[in-house]
Amino acid sequence: MFDPEMKQRSDDQLLDVLEASPIGIAILDRDSGRRLFVNTALAKGLGAANRHDLMDRDITESWVDADEFERIISAIRNNKVLVEFEAERKRLDGTRWWVLMSAQPLVFEGKNAGIVWHADITERKQSEQARVQSQARFEKIFHVCPLPIAITEIETGQMLDINDAWLSMMGYARDEVVGSCAADLGFWSKSSIRQKMIEILNRDGFVRNFEVIGTRKNGNEFAALLSVEKIEMDGRQVLLGVSIDIAESKQAEAELLAAKEEAERIEAQLQDAIEAIPDGFVLYDSQDRLVRNNQKHADLFPSIADSVAPGMKYQDLLRMQIRRGQISEAIGSEEEWIAARTRQHRSPEGAIEQKFADGRVIRLTEGKTLSGGIVGIRTDVTELHRAKEQAELANRAKSEFLANMSHVWTAPCWQGNYWTLMQCWSVL
Repeated sequence: MFDPEMKQRSDDQLLDVLEASPIGIAILDRDSGRRLFVNTALAKGLGAANRHDLMDRDITESWVDADEFERIISAIRNNKVLVEFEAERKRLDGTRWWVLMSAQPLVFEGKNAGIVWHADITERKQSEQARVQSQARFEKIFHVCPLPIAITEIETGQMLDINDAWLSMMGYARDEVVGSCAADLGFWSKSSIRQKMIEILNRDGFVRNFEVIGTRKNGNEFAALLSVEKIEMDGRQVLLGVSIDIAESKQAEAELLAAKEEAERIEAQLQDAIEAIPDGFVLYDSQDRLVRNNQKHADLFPSIADSVAPGMKYQDLLRMQIRRGQISEAIGSEEEWIAARTRQHRSPEGAIEQKFADGRVIRLTEGKTLSGGIVGIRTDVTELHRAKEQAELANRAKSEFLANMSHVWTAPCWQGNYWTLMQCWSVL
């Protein structure tokens, strides 16, 4: 026998259970789709103040896609069960709310209706969307990146994806590469190279600037720097490798090394030539700083040889010679003498000779370079001066002798021996 009170208690108990559910629940009229019941969890999910605030609202305003709402109602009207149906809903403030919905028909308060469960999957969908967007960004960057990039399986080296820069570097078409192994393509000049790379990867967790020798499609070998990271793709760990073709830089490095060796050879030849000069050689730059000198130059100035070094100023070298007593004429007027000598040095107009305290005479010949520097030749002319002095003394003695003898040459006793005497003098 039907007991209305028992039926009411049963309905009340059901509503209490539905209200207490943490999952949003709505009971919809089968014919109109109007809400007959909503619990607090659903009201909260849709942004309503309370569940009663939703009862008189148009249900379609909470749906982003009206076709999805029709799908739910159609299932209820046709007494069908709908399981885990994803739908994007709209809260009262307009923000989006993703739910996983299930529906099945039932009789509620004597009416044909349907109960709909709403599991909030917004965070999951946002995470999925972020992952999709991230993947899209990655693919965009991957394919437009000017650096060659390849994605390969860790164990086999199978090529899963490559970008255009990699294809351009290697000379392949995409369909020749995807699905093949780098070893089969002949990328590795030696199989041990990949094994060494994997060892570094397992040890450090990554590979940075690992120099390898690769082989292009045309068979040409080239040097490259390879950097590798493990990434996740489609739920599995794969390798992302970035290659930098350093063939040109290697060539430039070889050319630079050759140029350096050639420069060193030329420098050595120049130094040999400078050392072979029989006179002292010295070079100052446009700022009057010593650039280089030869050993002969050092030998000509032994009092300062141990202190001379590239970079020293010309004026400082003069001061050093004066302080060590080598230039007697400068004593008492050192700075005036240095200023005068510096003017001669900077505007050379032929050779000058400098007498030193030890009696030596050094001829200083200087000239300007195109860059404004000064090149100097230092010649020891001491012996030349001595020979000149001796010649002058001999000439003076000859003149005196002739003057003394002139008054007797006319005498009869000397006339017969005049030419004999002159021949003897010429020998002297």
